[in-house]
Amino acid sequence: MPLKLTKANQDAMLEAAMNLTGAPGWHKDAIAFGAMEDSGEVSCIAVFQNFAGGVAEVHLAPIGAPMRPEVLDGYKQLAFHPKMLDLKAINATLPERNIAGQVACLQAGFAFEYRKRPSVTGGEDAIVLSLTAD
Repeated sequence: MPLKLTKANQDAMLEAAMNLTGAPGWHKDAIAFGAMEDSGEVSCIAVFQNFAGGVAEVHLAPIGAPMRPEVLDGYKQLAFHPKMLDLKAINATLPERNIAGQVACLQAGFAFEYRKRPSVTGGEDAIVLSLTAD
């Protein structure tokens, strides 16, 4: 069955994604898309935010099990399709400890950009990855 993405219940999805990712908050332009399973349950939430010049940040929040490749492919299509978000590129920032997330993104075609050092005492490094529409 084809992947279904939903943006219903924005407040609940944004809150769930914040809890899953540990994000301190979202920008005002944040929009969440949930990957719907056949059961009607959401298995992953992607939050796109900070839209500028055809580029946006994406935060991926799998629920329970790791993200399947078809879920990442669905989010890529959503991001780059001219009738959807119509982006030129997306950037993902993942905690250094999230090796599974980094591997999933790299397998989906993301490229390593740089390592981001913590800006606060006790913070942790992050890995910044990008994906272009090309």
